Amino acid sequence: MSDHSPPPPPEPPESDPPAGPFARAGTSEPAQPKKAWWKRWWGVTLIVFALLVVIIAIVDPADEEPDTAAAEGPTEEAAEEPAEAPVEEGPAEEPAPEAAEEPEPEPEPEPDPVEEDEFVWPEFTIEPISGSGDDFVLLDTPITLAGTVAVTGNSDARFFAVRPVDEDGEPLRSLVSTTEPYDGLRPLAFTDDVHGFEVEATGSWTITIRSLNDARMLEAGGSIEGDSDDVLLVDIDGLTVANIVGNEQERFFAIRAWNGGRGSVVSTTDAYDGTVRIPPDTLILDIEAVGPWSIDLE
Repeated sequence: MSDHSPPPPPEPPESDPPAGPFARAGTSEPAQPKKAWWKRWWGVTLIVFALLVVIIAIVDPADEEPDTAAAEGPTEEAAEEPAEAPVEEGPAEEPAPEAAEEPEPEPEPEPDPVEEDEFVWPEFTIEPISGSGDDFVLLDTPITLAGTVAVTGNSDARFFAVRPVDEDGEPLRSLVSTTEPYDGLRPLAFTDDVHGFEVEATGSWTITIRSLNDARMLEAGGSIEGDSDDVLLVDIDGLTVANIVGNEQERFFAIRAWNGGRGSVVSTTDAYDGTVRIPPDTLILDIEAVGPWSIDLE
């Protein structure tokens, strides 16, 4: 062995044994005891939290069964269809008052339809012509369509005559020729245009031009009566028979039928009571009579 071997390590100094279980290491001072856990800040916090849990459990016990439907989640239908948001209903609106409907005016009655075969006679707007004594009257507008003329006069029972005239002033077939007071209806412009009238009279008289539409109508199977000259519209179909009575005073008595031309039905100066034929397609009967008469169509 060499004399240069390392010296042995120094021995630690002697120290007093620990004073007790709480003595700090390396010192003889006694160790301070640790605080209990419930005195520490985190222990206090745990205690307070536990108290709160107990209080909440007492106030709202969780002993109700949970809604299994809610726990199970939405059904397939709910998943497919989105939930509709609730609609807030406002106050019900009162319906606005309906305006009172004005009554519809009643339609004006429609005129009777005119059949294709029905003929309508022309109308006239000529003012009545009046005078006294003899006169010669020219019309502003000549009468070129068939009509009638109503004549009154000769209240003094003197000679009284009314004749239509043509464009040259020449008289046509006489309308009235009598010595009796007169009030009758005569055909006008059936064959010739009328441009005026020649009047022979004592006293006042009146001439009124009318439409054939104003004449009385005699239909098949009907009857009619009169007491002076007259013009009748006739509505018959085919051959018709008429019973005619008149001319009790045995003056001139004549009935003519117009159907495009003039044909005599009765012409006599004797009292008459007979049955005669009315030609087919007769439109008008022209009657000359003094006193009452009657016609019955069979």
